[in-house]
Amino acid sequence: MSKYALFIGFFLFHINLSAFTYPKYALRSTSSGFWEPVLFSYLIEGLFLYLLLKGLFTFSKEDLIDIFKEMMGKWLARLLLLPFAAYLFIHLTLIPRYHSEMLVISFLPRFPLWSVMLLWGLVFYSASKGPLTFLRASMLFSIVIIPLILFSIASSIQNWNYHYVFPLVNMKMDFLSNGDYYSGMISFLPFLFLGMIPVGNFPALQKSRYMVWTYACLLPFHLLSIYNPILTFGQKAASKLQYPMLAVMDSVDIAWLMFDRLTLFYVVASLMGSFLYTSLAAWMFVKLIQKLYVPLNSRWITGLLMIAVLVCGLLIPNLDWLQNLERFLSAIYLYCMIAIPATVFILSKFGRRSPA
Repeated sequence: MSKYALFIGFFLFHINLSAFTYPKYALRSTSSGFWEPVLFSYLIEGLFLYLLLKGLFTFSKEDLIDIFKEMMGKWLARLLLLPFAAYLFIHLTLIPRYHSEMLVISFLPRFPLWSVMLLWGLVFYSASKGPLTFLRASMLFSIVIIPLILFSIASSIQNWNYHYVFPLVNMKMDFLSNGDYYSGMISFLPFLFLGMIPVGNFPALQKSRYMVWTYACLLPFHLLSIYNPILTFGQKAASKLQYPMLAVMDSVDIAWLMFDRLTLFYVVASLMGSFLYTSLAAWMFVKLIQKLYVPLNSRWITGLLMIAVLVCGLLIPNLDWLQNLERFLSAIYLYCMIAIPATVFILSKFGRRSPA
C-alpha cells in the first residue's frame, strides 16, 4: 500500500463532510464573517490532531482502546469511550439518512425512503474488510471524487455575486453562542480514526510535513463549501437550505454538458466519499464494542449494528426533528474532539513506552 494512502483517506473523509454536512450548520451559526467559525473549528481540530498524534507516537503499536485499557483499566476505559461509541453510532445513523433523503429529493422521488436506505447495507459489508481496504479504496476513489468536486465548484463560479461576501468581519463572534456551530463539529471529527489504527504501521506519519500539507489543503475546501452557497444565494436564503451545496449545483446551467444537471456529479462524489468514511466508522464501532463491551464475533455485532442503524434511521420523522435533536448531540461531538485526544496525550506523559 502506498505511504500516501493514509493522507489521501484523511483528506477525502474531511472534504466529504465539509462539502455535504458542514455548510448548513455554519450558515445558521452566524450572519456575517463566515470564515471565522470555519477557521476557529479548523484550528481547534488542528490542535487536538497534534495532541492525538503526539500521544499515539508514544504507543506506536497500540490503538486508543488498548491505551485506555492498559493505562486506566477496562471499566474506566468503557466509561470514557462510551461517548465515542455514541458518536460513531450517531454518524452511522445520520449520514445514511441525510444522503438517502438527498437522493429521494434529487433523483428518486418515486422511491420510498426505506428502499434507498437499504443500499447503505453495503457499508456494513465493507466494514468487515478492515481499514487497509478503505485506505486503498480512497486512493482509487480520489481519482474520481476530487476532480468531480473541483469541477462542480468551478462550474458554480458563474453564478457568484461577490457583493454577498460582505461584511467580512463579525467582531461579536456570536457563532460561539449558537448551537448550530457546535452541531457542525461532527464534520471535524474524522481525524479520530487515526486513534483506531496503530500508528507504528504507518511510518509516513512520523514525517510531520505530510500531515501538515494534507491538513493545510483542507482549509480552502472548508471555506469554499461555506462561501459557495453564500455567493450564489446570499446569507439569508442560503441559511434556510437543508442542502446548500446541492442547491448551488442545481442552479448551474452548462449548455455543453452531456448531463442535464451538474447535481449528478456532486451527488456521485458525495456518495462515494460518504460510503468510504461510513464504512470506516462502522469498522471502528464494531472494533470498539468487541474490545470493550460485548466480546461477540464481529459478524454478529456488524449484523445487529446494521439492523439498529436502519431502524433508527427510518424512525426519524423528519429533518426538522433531527435538527432539534442535534443540538443535544453537540456535547458528544465536543467531548470526542477534546477529551479523547487530550487523554491520550496526558497518558503518554505518564506512561511512556520504549520505542518498538
